[in-house]
Parts: sequence; C-alpha cells; structure tokens
Amino acid sequence: GHTFHTLPDLPTYFLPVRYSDRSNTLPHSPALNHATVQPLSIESTEAKFQLSFKTKVWENIFHGNGNLWLAYTQQSNWQMYNGTASTPFRETDYEPEAILAFRTNLDVFGLRWRLSNLGFVHQSNGQADPLSRSWNRLYTQLGLERGKFRLFVRPWWRLPESAATDDNPDIGSYLG
Repeated sequence: GHTFHTLPDLPTYFLPVRYSDRSNTLPHSPALNHATVQPLSIESTEAKFQLSFKTKVWENIFHGNGNLWLAYTQQSNWQMYNGTASTPFRETDYEPEAILAFRTNLDVFGLRWRLSNLGFVHQSNGQADPLSRSWNRLYTQLGLERGKFRLFVRPWWRLPESAATDDNPDIGSYLG
C-alpha cells in the first residue's frame, strides 16, 4: 500500500499579484464581540497562495473497501507590498480534513459510480476575537464517470454551534 505517502489535494499555487478595490478594513461578524473597531491597514494589492496535500493513514478498512485519508489546506492573503504595515499576512485560513474514501463500481443511469467519500472539515483563520472565524462541516462526495466525462458531486452540511461559541453565524448566507 501507499500509506503515509504525501500527495497533492486541492490546487497549490502562488499568485504574486492580486488586486481588490473593495478591501474590508473593518471585518465583523454578527456574533457578539466580533467587530473590529480600528480600521486595518490594508493595501489593495497583495499576494495570495495556497498549499494543499493529503496522505492515506489507514487502508483496506471495511472489508478492504475503504481508506482513511487526512488532508491539510492552507490559503494565505499576504500584504507583501504593504511596507507601512511591515508586510503582514492579512488572512490565513487553515483547513484540516479527514476523509473516509470508499471504492464503488456500480452502474447508475449509464454512468460508472467510482467513489464515495465521507468527510469532516474544520476551517479556521487561527485568530483571537474579534477576528476569529471558524466552522465545521460534514460532506459526502460522489464520483461518476463515463468515457472521458467525470462528475463529482459534493454536498455538505454545517455542524451547528451554540450562539455563545459560533463566531460565524451567517456563513451559510455567503458560502454554499
């Protein structure tokens, strides 16, 4: 097997220049005490990069039909050209993930159903309040193919949090 062999997961990239004419200098959340009161020193031009990899940590589980994978993705927006503020990272999102992957080999409506994944994802910016933003979700992913045609479907469900601990209560209005 290939356990603990590191592979790419989501795209890994570096954008040396990214421009936004709508920088949010006062990030906030509807959660209590999650509003910035001092404007952040943000330049419109920044760099952006993403690193993403995965590794199989347990194979041939569930009678030889499943594998457990762990994945990690990090996306950073870097104020590389903001010498006034000492070129800080404006935002870095950390996204660890656990994936149960099952091989299927069924015909469904003329398509070959090749895989089914069940996953848990935690996403956080690693900040303290008032800038803290995090959430957890479960998903299922189905992979179908026919010839050179590939279709991946990945619905997800946000795990609910109590009002006292939820620092992203309206994220479902922006993602999904």
